[in-house]
Amino acid sequence: GKPIVPRDTRGCVALDNKDLGQLEARLTPGTPVAIAREVDWSKGSSPEQEQAKTALVERVQGWAKSWERKSDDFFGFYDADRYTKSRGQPFSHFADHKRNVFNRTPWLQVLLHDIRAVEGPGYWVTYFQQYYRTPEIASQGLKRLYWQKDESGELRIVGREWDRRNLGLEERYLERMRKELAPFVEEWR
Repeated sequence: GKPIVPRDTRGCVALDNKDLGQLEARLTPGTPVAIAREVDWSKGSSPEQEQAKTALVERVQGWAKSWERKSDDFFGFYDADRYTKSRGQPFSHFADHKRNVFNRTPWLQVLLHDIRAVEGPGYWVTYFQQYYRTPEIASQGLKRLYWQKDESGELRIVGREWDRRNLGLEERYLERMRKELAPFVEEWR
């Protein structure tokens, strides 16, 4: 509804209303979008691409585990400088907030479901359903993590998006807890 001005969207994709109207019927919230000069619609992925996807999915799982452990390793998954640019505030604000949560809560749990990885030109996007729980809060939704290689060639998180919504993940979470607690209960009994 207004002219598109460079940097006006702070990194979001801007479309004219008529273009948005054409896409609206085809897209649902959470649909990943890759912005590229070219798109290769060839069927299947190369073994190298599949290996990279698998490694990145494992990296996401490691990120979640370090978050659950409230470990300083959690912060090593991020590229602080690029994350600062994408969020518009210093990485230290994010890190201080997380450390504050780590210190004040006795435990936290993160359940990830249906992790997917999409390669873009010079970056990767992982997206998944997430259930987060502490003694004080439970939330669930869709999360996207944006990854780029750092100077050493290691993929690091440079941005994220969180779309809080009810996805029915509480039952999956409770099933996970039943499996984890069953041996303890049986031993006690």
